[in-house]
Amino acid sequence: MFANKRKTIGIFLERAGSEFQNYLCQGVLTKAEELGYNVAVFSSYGNYGQNDRYFVGDQYLWDLPPYEELSGVILALDTMDEKESRQKVMDCIRERCHCPVVSIRELLVGANNLLVDNSTCMEGLIDHFVKDHGMKHLCFMTGPKDHWDAKERMECFLRKMKEYGLPVGEYQCFWGDFWKNKGKEACDWFFQGEEKPEAIICANDYMAMAVASELIRRGYRIPEDICVSGYDGMRGTLSFTPSITTAIVPFFDMGVTAVELIDKKQENPLEVEDVFFEAVLQKRESCGCMSSGGQEAMALRQHLYEVDNVSQNREMQFHFMSIHLSECHTIEEVAQKITYYAYNIEGFRDYCICLNEQLMERTDFGGLLIRWRCGLLFGTVSPSNRFVYALTAGS
Repeated sequence: MFANKRKTIGIFLERAGSEFQNYLCQGVLTKAEELGYNVAVFSSYGNYGQNDRYFVGDQYLWDLPPYEELSGVILALDTMDEKESRQKVMDCIRERCHCPVVSIRELLVGANNLLVDNSTCMEGLIDHFVKDHGMKHLCFMTGPKDHWDAKERMECFLRKMKEYGLPVGEYQCFWGDFWKNKGKEACDWFFQGEEKPEAIICANDYMAMAVASELIRRGYRIPEDICVSGYDGMRGTLSFTPSITTAIVPFFDMGVTAVELIDKKQENPLEVEDVFFEAVLQKRESCGCMSSGGQEAMALRQHLYEVDNVSQNREMQFHFMSIHLSECHTIEEVAQKITYYAYNIEGFRDYCICLNEQLMERTDFGGLLIRWRCGLLFGTVSPSNRFVYALTAGS
């Protein structure tokens, strides 16, 4: 696949710029470099915004990898929201790959699985509220009913509450979405009970921040009136005010371990094993265990705010630029589109675009067949923020 003749590991996921995916890839790249592997990341954006026309084109990505040439595969199936993407990737890997396969965060029969020990991690959060804070009326918000992670975390909550002899009423458990859309609905549900929640424990950080935002809108103080906790250890939990108590999952270490497993099983790719990771409890402001006035916390929040703003803007600009580039007819149009978007992309001085003649000859974007010669498009930012570009034709 690569000219250096080293073995190549393929990573398959969606939205590579998102936080979990980014940490995972960093771990993979770090260990792969150490062990002498190439890494190829195959990442689509999925049907974000329900743009069906874009999604159809997006799916061509899964036809591109030379599956037979890969020496290892790392799958992050839970990042793929659309069943079509998941099924297509798994079918291609099963039919064409002859190498070790590692599944991250989702149990996959026939593969090596790197999983989070939900029981141990969730137990630590519940113990913290009951033992350290003396709370008895806890509410729990988990993910979708058809998600095995959500079920495991719910079962853990119910088991621990039973062990403590604490009753769990109808309005103390809520099935969420593992995203930010059900904070209001969850709070409406929890407050229907006879007793106000002392703490709302959420099965991931996105839901915790959504719940905390809704509580603040309703005039509640966190943690004075109600405590909140999350799970995963996403960056936003520290920059959020108040910072969210959470359990940090070692995503970087999962990437490192994935490469180690692939390297270990090169001679026996059908030999598989499961590896479990534990999250580490991080006590913060939303449970009352961390002062809000710490200088270190303030400096870190400011840094994360700046980094997140740049990253989010960059991802958005690249996403929409890719859509518009797919509609270009000529190299000149490509340069114009890049110039338009690059004005808002921070941190870049130049660019290089690889054009593959064979790919473009067979790729149909919404009925428009694009034919470009193979070559490289180089661009440089001039002081006036305009881009100077040149085409180097391929042989």
